[in-house]
Amino acid sequence: MIISPYPGQHVVLWYAEKKRFRAPYHGSRGLIVKIAQGPGPKNIAVLLDNHAGTVVVPFGNLMTETQVETLMVKNRKVAKKSDKQIQLF
Repeated sequence: MIISPYPGQHVVLWYAEKKRFRAPYHGSRGLIVKIAQGPGPKNIAVLLDNHAGTVVVPFGNLMTETQVETLMVKNRKVAKKSDKQIQLF
């Protein structure tokens, strides 16, 4: 999750695994256009790179590309460990 987003920042839309089936833009890259101000949920408008238009997403569903790469590496390590445990039995 991004700590302090700003307009012009490049981001990746990333949803939780249990909500990905309802999220057609999961994994899409884009550029932050506008950040909501005021009380209430902090939503952010993102202009998608694939020319799909502008999408408004909750603040918690945005990551930088380096955060996504780190997450993918961690997931691969966990998968390798679980494969080794399965082979032992």
